[in-house]
Amino acid sequence: MNSFISLLQGSTEYEQTRKALELGRTPVCVTGCVDSQKCHFVASLFEDYKIRAIVTYNDLRAKEICEDLKLFGANPRFYPSKDLIFYQADIKGNAIVKERAAAIKEMLSGNPVTVVMSIDAALDKILPLEKVKESIVTLSDTDTIDAADLEKKLVALGYERQSMVSAPGEFAVRGGIIDIFPLNDENPSRIELFGDEVDSIRRFDVDSQRAVGNIERLTIFPAAEFVLTDEELQAGFEKIRAEEKKTESLLRKKMKNEEATRLKKACEEAIETMECSRGAASVDAFVTSFYDETASFLDYFGPGDLIVFDEPMRLEEKGEASLTEFRESMTGRLEGGYVLPSRADVIYDYKKILAKGQNKRLLLLSTLDMGNAGLKIKERFAVNAKNVNPYVSGIELLVRDLESYKKKRYKTIIVTGSSARGQRLAEGLAEYGITAVFSEDRERQIQEGETVIMYGALHKGFEYPLERVAVLAEGDTFGAARRVRSKKRLSF
Repeated sequence: MNSFISLLQGSTEYEQTRKALELGRTPVCVTGCVDSQKCHFVASLFEDYKIRAIVTYNDLRAKEICEDLKLFGANPRFYPSKDLIFYQADIKGNAIVKERAAAIKEMLSGNPVTVVMSIDAALDKILPLEKVKESIVTLSDTDTIDAADLEKKLVALGYERQSMVSAPGEFAVRGGIIDIFPLNDENPSRIELFGDEVDSIRRFDVDSQRAVGNIERLTIFPAAEFVLTDEELQAGFEKIRAEEKKTESLLRKKMKNEEATRLKKACEEAIETMECSRGAASVDAFVTSFYDETASFLDYFGPGDLIVFDEPMRLEEKGEASLTEFRESMTGRLEGGYVLPSRADVIYDYKKILAKGQNKRLLLLSTLDMGNAGLKIKERFAVNAKNVNPYVSGIELLVRDLESYKKKRYKTIIVTGSSARGQRLAEGLAEYGITAVFSEDRERQIQEGETVIMYGALHKGFEYPLERVAVLAEGDTFGAARRVRSKKRLSF
């Protein structure tokens, strides 16, 4: 068991929370949580669930959670949000699609995974999970394939044909050789055909073009969030044109001829873009024209998965602010002839998203007991946790606290940014009479009264006074570490 995860074994609040989740007495609310301690607490629960999701209030916080969860072995994946208003103009759009696809791919791989997202990321209307599964293409080295049919499928999945692949989301066809660079693979793959039979599939280096290993099976995930057949694409265009004519007529009746002309041009350009990209671009702005059924990303998580809401009141506040901003923007853009009325229906109301948690295995984490975002809580527990004060004034305070922890039989872990720093800190503390062992064994069971230094990344340290557990982050000990360096002349 991970050294950090084992620290909470036997904790009353931890065991009560774990039991309530196991029995399905959810939502469960746990208060008294602080910063990085939240990640430690939930990671200690994660071993009971293969797929986990954490919903927080913004992308910056989501990235911090991902970084902390790596230390606790939770295999985090960041699911980024889009700019709900100007996503089409966002130069990071393709990177966002890639990160989202990576999270979904990991969920479908069968490996334990923790997906971290902001409330904004959960508001998008996207394809139901079953539709995503249907669009995945799997090839094996014993298959018989039609090269022309495969090429058509790749284009429909959002892949671009090139003379030579150089980036994810591209493919190339040269005689009996098909090169594909799947969106979430580190290297492209080369399929060699003998007639219509697959002779071999091998990974190769994109720069040297040299093979790096044969594989028996290649799984190709979509390079676009929305996958459409020719029929679905044309049917969607007809809906867009019909809505445009109706809206244009209403604008002209109000003597808004300039706005009506602008709307017609905008829709024509959007359709042209989607025709050229085979639906890989701009579809999310017209998602309701192409799909009768959509889903929130939270719908991807089943009854056996664990969902965590980080600070539910802040989720509610952020959801309200995002929805209000989106609606106000759409009202102005609709009046100006920039968008169709259906554009205002491409995201969910945040209240519906939060309400989805009522019927799922849901855990709420809060610092203070200030509200539950409209959810009916079935079990409520309070942990005794606090942040660690940073030792910016010097080594003496750190030494004093470490001595106190030892007398109280605390299990103490200090996290440093590298092995070298950890070893040097251990040597420096020894000069002050503090026995601290540096260890790279992540399965090491920390003993009472022991101080262990491990390398990793943690935003902020925390303490469980009742459990007699303290975890110090490098940022907490930085000032003290500088004093150690000056005394020992070590480059910590």
